[in-house]
Amino acid sequence: MTAHSSKGLGYDDVIIVNGKNETYGFPSKIEDDPVLAFVIKGDRSIDYAEERRLFYVAMTRTKNRVFFVAPEQNPSEFLLELKKDYKNVVLHGNWNEEKPQSIAKKSCPLCGYPMQLKYKRAYGLRLYICTNEPEICGFMTNDYRAGKLCIQKCDKCRDGYLVVKSSKENGYFLGCTNYKTNGTGCNKSIGMKYYYDQMGYRMEIVTESPVAISRIEKENPVKRVAVTQVSTDDYVEIEKTTAASVRYKRWILNNVVDTVLRALQDVSKVRYYGVTMLTDILRGANSKRILDNGLEMVPEYGMLKEIPRETIQNIIEWLINEHYILKTKEKYPVLHSTYEGLHYSESLTKTKLEELKAYLEKDEA
Repeated sequence: MTAHSSKGLGYDDVIIVNGKNETYGFPSKIEDDPVLAFVIKGDRSIDYAEERRLFYVAMTRTKNRVFFVAPEQNPSEFLLELKKDYKNVVLHGNWNEEKPQSIAKKSCPLCGYPMQLKYKRAYGLRLYICTNEPEICGFMTNDYRAGKLCIQKCDKCRDGYLVVKSSKENGYFLGCTNYKTNGTGCNKSIGMKYYYDQMGYRMEIVTESPVAISRIEKENPVKRVAVTQVSTDDYVEIEKTTAASVRYKRWILNNVVDTVLRALQDVSKVRYYGVTMLTDILRGANSKRILDNGLEMVPEYGMLKEIPRETIQNIIEWLINEHYILKTKEKYPVLHSTYEGLHYSESLTKTKLEELKAYLEKDEA
């Protein structure tokens, strides 16, 4: 049974497992939602106050003896304290008497929420994962030192994942888990500079052996050191959906969505822009920014000029909500293509298009 459910009960002998100094050990190192601190009064006078009370409840359920099971290399802080302070505690085996390996508190580099260290079977790795709602922030990384580099699905081989790797030459980068040294696997990789530029993040690189460490500047950032771009052939040919046509007023939504997603990919070859600029390009606006950057040469320029501006923006917002487009969370958000957007033909069904139609009709009403 759990330690919580043992309260008030008694047994001849008790065995307590999980006596390790890890995220899900005893004491647990899981961070509470920071919002709870405003509504729940907690005891912060000593470390792990609530966990200590729970530990006391667990070990006092016995009438005779209590046994603790712990790893030799990284035993619980509580067990080390017991062994040190009470002479009647008998140790069977050997363990590391030094101070347990620190499980440092880490905050998400994107939203600031606490990070949890978990083992994810799909990746075969222990990952730092943001505890914020996945719809708000889905950041996770296998190496916290790599700044905002976030694990993602590989859009080249489709069944691999881009995880954080490092080298002396290129520093931190994202590389596919299907990579093989003999060249038969997937060689997809994304350099840190390319990734930060793509996501609209700002950074400066501080070189430290053996890899480059990213330091995020809060104000007036300057890119002082160039990082070699590792990415190769990032262009993905977008396939049009074969779903049955769905009309909204006189426009076929299948074609409209295809145009928006293709325009985003083509515009991103020049620079990353927000919703307003993408809308202007689709409607064929003659603004100075568009002309100065040669964006009137984009194939999709003016293709949706007959659709009202507000309608186009609503379609873009729906695509963002459905993860077909990524909108960054910076002060001036920009748009990026996602795996789902570049391969939208795999998931954009007639039902989905009807949901988009209902979304537009609801907003219109």
